[in-house]
Amino acid sequence: DLMAEAERDLSSLKASAEKITDVQTHSDAQALAKTGVRIYDYLRSHPEKIRSAHQFLTYTLDTAGKLLARYVEFRATGLATPEVQEILERTAKSLPVLHAAFARQFTRLMQGELLDVEADIELLRKMLAMEGEQP
Repeated sequence: DLMAEAERDLSSLKASAEKITDVQTHSDAQALAKTGVRIYDYLRSHPEKIRSAHQFLTYTLDTAGKLLARYVEFRATGLATPEVQEILERTAKSLPVLHAAFARQFTRLMQGELLDVEADIELLRKMLAMEGEQP
């Protein structure tokens, strides 16, 4: 089941984020995990949209969890070789990019609701205008 796998990936993501001691990387990892949880919760409330999130659930979320777990593992080794430092830096820099991808996915999933609100706002504006009110 995709959602069971996603739940495991989110648990891994959150656990890794908690172990990160670098302030900025920790903050970025926490934001990523929180957005992941919000997407997961949304999909549980809207199971009809799970299929459209298939790639996110099977690849993006899984890859993010693995990246953070490896970051924590590499950091725990205490190695300060240029190769390890480069991987740590590249991983840290990828977190805001991943977070943006998570946010885009969430926006795509909510597209129908966003359009509904937009239509409601436009209808309200027209009704107010017909009544002589300034929208």
